[in-house]
Amino acid sequence: MILGLLAGCSSDGQIPVEIAPEQKAILWIAPVYYEDGDLITDLAGFNLYINGERIDLPNPGQFEYYLDLAPERSYRVYITAYLVNGVESKPSQVLEF
Repeated sequence: MILGLLAGCSSDGQIPVEIAPEQKAILWIAPVYYEDGDLITDLAGFNLYINGERIDLPNPGQFEYYLDLAPERSYRVYITAYLVNGVESKPSQVLEF
């Protein structure tokens, strides 16, 4: 999975998202294929991990999460996908900010 971070809003109009300075938008692209190349048909949702705490996002159509930032705190974020049967994917790359 690809995981990205958005802070502020785009000046070129490509990303029509405005967020407050004390927030970060965490964006991801859902997996399409299993490791064996077959199409994923039973995606159930995502687990977002922020500083080791899991946030269950049970909507497979959700591709963003807005994080309220605490002053003077650092963050370590990654995401996994999970299937209807509960199997969880390998984690995405880790974002640190």
